[in-house]
This record gives sequence, C-alpha cells and structure tokens, in this order.
Amino acid sequence: MNEVKRSTRVAERVRQELSMLLLTGSVRHPMASELVITHVRVTDDLSLARVYIRLLDSNCPAPRREAAVSGLERAAGYLRAQIGKSLHMRRTPALEFFWDEVIDEARRIGRLLEEVRGEENGDDSDE
Repeated sequence: MNEVKRSTRVAERVRQELSMLLLTGSVRHPMASELVITHVRVTDDLSLARVYIRLLDSNCPAPRREAAVSGLERAAGYLRAQIGKSLHMRRTPALEFFWDEVIDEARRIGRLLEEVRGEENGDDSDE
C-alpha cells in the first residue's frame, strides 16, 4: 500500500484553506485576490509550513512580489488562527511565505535553451 505522509496531507489542507481565505476576501491586502498558493511544504513534525505564492500577473516586477510576500507575512498570525479553526489540529504549523521561483527558473532555462539552439543553427549555416 502507498501511504501518504501526514505532513503531505496537512500541507495540502493548508494550501486549500489558505486559497479559500484569499478567494473569500478574508485577507485585507490589495493583492490578496491576485495571489495563488502554488504549493505548501510542511515539516514532518508539523511545526512549520512553507507557503509558496505567485501573482496571477506572471510578469510582475520584484517590488510587487516583495509586497505580496510581506503582506502575507503580516497576516500570518491571523491566517494561522483561521487554519487552526478549520483543521482542528492541536498545534497549527507556523506559516512562512516565499515567492515561488519555479516558473521564473523554467522560463530562464527555456530562454537559454533557445539561445543555444539559435547558436547551433547559426553554426550550421556557416558550413
């Protein structure tokens, strides 16, 4: 049998609850409606949840990203309390928020690969 770790199940529930809190307007932050929780990682002892976010605008500048993360960090206590009520856990994980760099890195790698392909095609035409 393939049993899923408890921390993985809790991480998914935390992601769902945070997404609902953002969608319903429970967080009073100007960018809250534009935020997406991409994934959550919870430590095995369930003491810490690392929450990765993105804005719907995929080309947002760094100051907007930082504002989004810092806004959620300021609301972390409130969000943790709301999650605790919903999940009925003895101890709710502390929340840390991070900008999800995965998409940015994938785009950067894609651009680099295109450059390499372009250089290879340019070398073939010289021969």
